[in-house]
Amino acid sequence: KKEEKSRFGFMTRNYLVLTLTSTLWGIPTSICNTYFSLYVFALGGTETIIGLVTAAGSATFVLFAVIGGHVADLYGRKKIVGLMTILLGLSQFLVGFSPNWQFLTLAIIITNICWVFEPAYWAVLADSIKVEKRGTAFAVFSCLSFLPWAIMPSIGGYLIDV
Repeated sequence: KKEEKSRFGFMTRNYLVLTLTSTLWGIPTSICNTYFSLYVFALGGTETIIGLVTAAGSATFVLFAVIGGHVADLYGRKKIVGLMTILLGLSQFLVGFSPNWQFLTLAIIITNICWVFEPAYWAVLADSIKVEKRGTAFAVFSCLSFLPWAIMPSIGGYLIDV
């Protein structure tokens, strides 16, 4: 029992909250990202438009990730993680209710701006784990966070077919 406690003794409150949040976020995200191309087609986009929308989102993410590290250092990691997680969730309504691919592009850019908190997220996660347990802790985090990606896309496909 003591060995088990020491093996999983890295599970601090912050670690558990961040791991649970990431795992829960993966449930809808793994479905939506898998079938994103179909959504763009349904909104009048083409294969080229799918590439452009995705590239615009990715470029925005890269730019704001760099900014996010600096913002987190200035204003505090937990504040930016909390606020931007809420805004990220709200931004999904813009994506979900996009009337056309042009609006979807704007919504994807806004969503990726909200990911400005990602460097702070990783910093809080790392700070929440003792150095000697980081390998195990990140392995558990990764396994749990990506578990929805192994299950949900097929469920999403079934839901689309029904």
